[in-house]
Amino acid sequence: NQIECITQFKFQNKRTAWKYDIFIPSKKMIVEVHGLQHYKKTYYNTKRGKSLIQQQKIDHKKRNHAKRLGYSYIEVDYREGKPELALERFLKAFSQYSPTKKQFEQLSLF
Repeated sequence: NQIECITQFKFQNKRTAWKYDIFIPSKKMIVEVHGLQHYKKTYYNTKRGKSLIQQQKIDHKKRNHAKRLGYSYIEVDYREGKPELALERFLKAFSQYSPTKKQFEQLSLF
């Protein structure tokens, strides 16, 4: 959709090593796409050496860090693994974005 973005974006902050899935500079917006491992225990959590609770704590810290820096934050629920649905959810939230209102959106069918 011709939206300029940077994937796997990392803020220049030496205190954290967090990467954000998508950064949209023109909108000062962060987009995180959360698969099933962000909502329930999976093989992926175990493989990466993190429990579900640890993953959710990291998600919370990343969200708050972005918001503290003044970025809008959209979290796209991708737990069912349907790219078309995730894109639809993102486009809906993106179209409702207002640069004058800092916002947090969590998109989910659940």
